[in-house]
Amino acid sequence: MRKYLRKLAEKVAPTAYERLRRLESLDTSGGDVSDILLRYEDEVRDLRRQLDEVRREHRRVEELYDLVFERLQRENPLREPVQR
Repeated sequence: MRKYLRKLAEKVAPTAYERLRRLESLDTSGGDVSDILLRYEDEVRDLRRQLDEVRREHRRVEELYDLVFERLQRENPLREPVQR
């Protein structure tokens, strides 16, 4: 299951996934810990912005899908006309 989720994350949000992978290997030998934490906080904010954008795009696609589906149902040439 983890392998599947990793592949999905790589395809859906490659930049965000790569940054999360870098967070796994926190190396404090390269600098001050507070600097590293500030950098990671910035990355987390950036990842949250990317996630919000993906959510907004998903909502847009969902709304467009609903509109197309409703229109196809209304204007379907194969549908029998309603007799009154």
